Amino acid sequence: MASNKQEIMNQYKTVKQYYSDHSYLHPSYLLEVQLLNAIESANEDKAKGVLDKINSLDRAFLAKNQKRSIKNSLICSCTLFTRAALKTGVNAENAFHLSDACIQKIETLNEVQAIHLFEYDMLSAFINLIKDHKKVLYSKAIESSIEYIQNNIFTQIHLNELADHVFLSPNYLSSKFKNEVGISISDFINKTKVEESKYMLQHTNTSIADITFLFNFCNQSYYTKQFKKHTGLSPREYRELRDKDNF
Repeated sequence: MASNKQEIMNQYKTVKQYYSDHSYLHPSYLLEVQLLNAIESANEDKAKGVLDKINSLDRAFLAKNQKRSIKNSLICSCTLFTRAALKTGVNAENAFHLSDACIQKIETLNEVQAIHLFEYDMLSAFINLIKDHKKVLYSKAIESSIEYIQNNIFTQIHLNELADHVFLSPNYLSSKFKNEVGISISDFINKTKVEESKYMLQHTNTSIADITFLFNFCNQSYYTKQFKKHTGLSPREYRELRDKDNF
């Protein structure tokens, strides 16, 4: 135990000396508070402005290797963004799933510039999560229906089972859902599947055929049709944009 404590103290002295030699100061706590407040209020422009100020300063020394140090810094940012999202009442599992996905993506990046830029993508993703949470609430039955769809996004969801889940008749649920959400249940299911599949197209090399199977679309042609309907692009075109922009 004592040796561990001494090791930590030695590392502390090493880091302190490094910062002293390089005239480095951590970003002020005030800037961090401003960033978290902007995230919590879902003000993306303000959040990016504060992040610009923070990133105009030198990053902390978190590893001997520069790339590893920057990645560690982004993981710290991811933790802060996650806590800000949780503070707004975002579902904890959703916040942690996004955090895990971001950290996994960070580990795949090899270019220093791409790592820097991903911090802004990560910021936008957490703010979008908060915005979704802050949207006008639906009736309890529709909220429950939406939650059921989101939790079973990899399965084939039938109207009858959804109606049974919320204790309504299929016809009444269909009408109520369309009135409150603005689109039919089937359109909402397909749109939700498309939105979820965009992550895999952006951040993995999983084949389009496998993504089709994973999200339980009847075939690749139908998946492509639905993807184009909701995004204006085919899955292949969407992935090509990722490669072009170095997502």
